[in-house]
Amino acid sequence: MRILTLNYGSTNLKWAVFEDDVRSEAGRCEATDDAQLQAAVQEILRSRLGRSGPNAVDAPSTRTSAPAAYSPKAFPADELPATPQPPDAVVHRVVHGGRLERPAVIDAAVLQEITRATAFSPIHNRRALIGIHAAERFGVPQIAVFDTAFHATLPDVARTYALPRELRDRGIRRFGFHGLAFSSTLQQTADVLGTAAADINAILVHLGGGCSVRAVEGGRSIDTSMGLTPLEGL
Repeated sequence: MRILTLNYGSTNLKWAVFEDDVRSEAGRCEATDDAQLQAAVQEILRSRLGRSGPNAVDAPSTRTSAPAAYSPKAFPADELPATPQPPDAVVHRVVHGGRLERPAVIDAAVLQEITRATAFSPIHNRRALIGIHAAERFGVPQIAVFDTAFHATLPDVARTYALPRELRDRGIRRFGFHGLAFSSTLQQTADVLGTAAADINAILVHLGGGCSVRAVEGGRSIDTSMGLTPLEGL
């Protein structure tokens, strides 16, 4: 199976193609505004599917201008082969999954929950929604994976804020982020140690544009320095 993955940063887009578990292609481009992001997603899909999508796509919550013209500088020729094999699915990284705690095939209900959670992660979730909408008319199944899903195992003592119950009942709690990166780090650590991820007890640290710390016990997230939004961290 061939999977195309799209990872939305605040100013760029990273993409990769996986043949089963092996990465066969990868690249990144600058995409600092909505129009650039739409154009980037559409160009990546056109290059792999061999057919055109819409010339312009409505971004969630607002209408964007038509995508900017494709720039060869954004996608070096060696990153976009001329005759690629089409992917079987497109997988989008979504930072905040809200109540969604596992990967999900994108449908109306999933889109609604991602949109609802955008209030707590306005930059990254919004960009993911733009990418999803830009890709939806290409006829390829789309899947969302969530950074917050890694922390679905947080115990109540770690996920609960010292707030009135009425606020907690409305879903105000600690979620945790950087989950996909931590999941990868956990598996790589297990591989290096020659053991199963489920046997790992560790403190994991993510250092980048955003920074955070995780406590993992038995391969499961049990505490995090992040919370309801990605603004918490270190």
